[in-house]
Amino acid sequence: MRAFYRLFPPPKYLSVPSVGLDLSDRSFKYIALSKAHHGVRIEKYGKVSTPPGIIESGIIKKRKELVDLLASNSLHLNIEYAAISLPEEKAFLYVTELPLMDKDKIRDAVEVQLEEHVPLPPHEVVFDFEVLPVNDAKNGPIDVSVAAYPKSIIDEYRDVLEEAGITPVSFEIEAQSIVRAVIPQGSGGAVLIIDFGKTRTSFFIVSSGQLRFTTTINVGGEAIDRAISKNFKVDISKAEGIKKEQGNIFNMAPDSDVYTAIMPIASVIKDEAEKSLDFWETHAEHLHDNSRIKIEKIILCGGDANLYGLPEYLSRSLKVKTELANVWVNVVSLEDYIPEISFRESLGYATAIGLGLKILET
Repeated sequence: MRAFYRLFPPPKYLSVPSVGLDLSDRSFKYIALSKAHHGVRIEKYGKVSTPPGIIESGIIKKRKELVDLLASNSLHLNIEYAAISLPEEKAFLYVTELPLMDKDKIRDAVEVQLEEHVPLPPHEVVFDFEVLPVNDAKNGPIDVSVAAYPKSIIDEYRDVLEEAGITPVSFEIEAQSIVRAVIPQGSGGAVLIIDFGKTRTSFFIVSSGQLRFTTTINVGGEAIDRAISKNFKVDISKAEGIKKEQGNIFNMAPDSDVYTAIMPIASVIKDEAEKSLDFWETHAEHLHDNSRIKIEKIILCGGDANLYGLPEYLSRSLKVKTELANVWVNVVSLEDYIPEISFRESLGYATAIGLGLKILET
């Protein structure tokens, strides 16, 4: 069927646009991708601020306000269908070991074990799974990565989107979308991804292209903005400007006010990254694909990942090569096509790009 569509693509009005919609506490970002003769192209993209209090830690607090915000923008942007990200904070992600079995029996086996990992009755949970690669697939056992959400969360997001005139074509945990965007297809080895957002920072460990571990802390770039605002006695918008202009933590004078504001947050991120690295070194031995290999690099993405000096600071502190993400690595070669989004701005679109790629791949 995929080959048929490649030879005889459906008319544009019959195809579902590849729109990725990333909903978060402080904004929603969207990007529409389309297949072109020489790869993938960007049809449209953008970011709309979400007032504080509408979504908090992934929970919709003000339903009507969110519906109105999405509806007014979906009409303006002509977004009818989209792949949607689900809040990282509310996900249950784990790897479980199962005996070797037929693929059609794995879902039932995962469901039987669900209550051991998710503190909810099975009928209140929606889950998906992926069988991880193993060295000895003939004899087992096998490792299965499971992502689960409370059904109530998915129902709430679905209902809000439909009321706003947007039909969700799929839901996905943010981490899975980011991995699809920033990890080159066919990659081996292990990496730590840090998604440095406005209100929280997430840490994902990926081995052989597969998501293995996630954790999230409620610390993000907004905390830096508040600290600068307090130290310099300016409003938040001016504080953000100071952060962008003066916030090079790698070359900053230790006695400067900006350094004093930024370093506590940077240190928290560094400490949490170190915990993730230590966890991988000490707790991955049960996986059956030699996954206990050392993490070879750290990849930074997220709207606040472009803090000057952050990659150098983490590299020096953690003794692990750290670099900013190339969110286009699975979209297009930059030698053939330069996206209209600037590199630094693109770091905040990793989730939306990964969601758009998911539709293109189906």
